[in-house]
Amino acid sequence: MDRDRAVLGRANARPRQAEARPHQPRHWLARLPREPNFGVLELFEGKQHRQHAAMVVMSMLGFYFEPARHDRDKHIRVHVRHIRPDKLHHFEKMRAEATLPLPYDYDSATHPAWQFWRQIGRTGISTVATYKDKDPDGTIMKSLGQHSKLLSDIDIIKINSVYAHQVTLKYQVAIALAVIKSKPNNITIEQYINRIRNKIDKMDFDSDITICSDDFKFDDETVCKMRE
Repeated sequence: MDRDRAVLGRANARPRQAEARPHQPRHWLARLPREPNFGVLELFEGKQHRQHAAMVVMSMLGFYFEPARHDRDKHIRVHVRHIRPDKLHHFEKMRAEATLPLPYDYDSATHPAWQFWRQIGRTGISTVATYKDKDPDGTIMKSLGQHSKLLSDIDIIKINSVYAHQVTLKYQVAIALAVIKSKPNNITIEQYINRIRNKIDKMDFDSDITICSDDFKFDDETVCKMRE
C-alpha cells in the first residue's frame, strides 16, 4: 500500500483517491464509493502506519480484535483505566462461542501494540501487557503491533475460514489459465479453459486443495504468478 495515499477498490468499482487532511498528524481517508456500511480506512503517518492499515482492514472484514477474545485474560493483562474512553469497546470480551477455535495470536494484525489507544497526553503507560511468566524478558510485549509480516498465519486462516476460499481459488485459476503450457494439441484454448472450469466447479472445497494437482499440471512459473 502506498505510504502517501490510500485507495480502496475492487472489480467494477471506481475507488477515489484518499483525501489529505490539513491537521497533524498527517491523515488520509479512503472510502469505497457506493458501498453502504463497507467502512472507512484511516491512515496516519508514523511507525505504525502499515500495521494500523492492516488492523483496520481486518476490522472492515468483520474480524474481532484479538484482545476481545473471551480467554484473553489468560494471555494478556488489559489496563482499562489507561485506555481512551472511545476505544474501550475494542476490549469488550466476546462470548466463547463467538471466538474462532484458534490459539491466541500475539502476531495478529488485530492485536494492538502495548501503548496503542492509550489516553491522550499519558506517556509511559500501557493499554495491554503480557505476563512475566509467559514473557519474562518482554520480547512478546515489545513485538505487539510491530511485525513486518502484516497478516499472521492465523489471520490468513481466519480469512479463508470465513470468506469462502473457493471463490479466491477460482479467480486465481482464471488468471493462471493465461500462462498454462500444458494444453493438449487436439483441443482449443476455449475447450481447455472450459474443461478446467468444470473440474473446479465439481471440487469439494470443504476439503484441503492442492492447487498444483495433476489435474491442472501447473508449472512453477504459473504457481508463482497465481500467488503474487
